[in-house]
Amino acid sequence: MTAICIKCGAKKSFPYNKCGECAFDPQLAREDLVKSVCLSSGRYGSQFEKEKYDDELNSYSAQLRSGLSVEYDQEEIERLDMQLTEVEELDDKPIFKYLLRVFLPGILLLLFLIGVLVVLKWR
Repeated sequence: MTAICIKCGAKKSFPYNKCGECAFDPQLAREDLVKSVCLSSGRYGSQFEKEKYDDELNSYSAQLRSGLSVEYDQEEIERLDMQLTEVEELDDKPIFKYLLRVFLPGILLLLFLIGVLVVLKWR
């Protein structure tokens, strides 16, 4: 994944990371985090789209490094903000219940077999 700092244009690994050059932390404000995701290739699913967007990111990086501002697509910002809200609202309990339902029978069987082996060994 490629991302650039929304303040200075420096490249970084992930959009939510603190900038290594200017120390800007996008996680301190929701709007900054959404803009940081917007200026990252991680918002695209396919490798082709990511590579295509890397060229645009280089252009945005140059703009920011020269002191110019970046114009964000408001529809994209709203979409990413909505996506962030959905992620924040996810509840871990259904996932835990699903994993428990899937793995509990196997765990119980394993414990039963270990118990049988222990009993047979002590005979």
